Amino acid sequence: MRSNAGLATAAICAIQKWGLRYIDEWVDYHLAIGFETIFIYDNSDDFETLETVPGHVSGLTVNWQLFGWNNQTKYEAKPLSLRFNLFEKNKVVKTIARTDRVSSMPNPHWAQYTEKKYMSYDTNAEIVEGPFNNRMPTDVLALNHYRNKSLEEYTDRCERGRADNEALQAKDVYTPCQPEKVILAEWENDNIEQSEFDDSVWKLLKERVPAYTKYENR
Repeated sequence: MRSNAGLATAAICAIQKWGLRYIDEWVDYHLAIGFETIFIYDNSDDFETLETVPGHVSGLTVNWQLFGWNNQTKYEAKPLSLRFNLFEKNKVVKTIARTDRVSSMPNPHWAQYTEKKYMSYDTNAEIVEGPFNNRMPTDVLALNHYRNKSLEEYTDRCERGRADNEALQAKDVYTPCQPEKVILAEWENDNIEQSEFDDSVWKLLKERVPAYTKYENR
């Protein structure tokens, strides 16, 4: 994208479903770190509502950091980045791609390009092919994925279903619809892996949007 001044800019295109209580924080944070335009496709039933990549790079891959439930069973009306700070690295990536070089998106994670010379790279300038990067660099750039949130929020997804694929919402197989004791047993095992601490998103958010500091004393 180009601004009116001719400078390179970056935009985000995302989907959401039943996520309004998280939208303000999410939008504020991404505007604060430099994205200028955000497009959100609302898949709710009632319709609620970077630095420039170098020229030789067609796509920049970003690895997930998966944040678990952090032993929280109930929803709190506080920012996600304050409530959840334990994570594990994950090999799954998302790709920031130059749209004029993209021929298709086989899935939401990686791009196929119009010419073989066009490639995706990670932040260490290593080539990444497909939706996974086993090197998992996160020192420069990472994508925080708040996968579970609290137990209460997770089980809410039983009624909501997935935002992107109704075929995967059958309650007999959809994990958020399982008994709470089954979910907790699985999460207890996950806690062994989710032992790395990161509150950098919260620190940056409250620094650049000071109104968020009110949540620290609640």
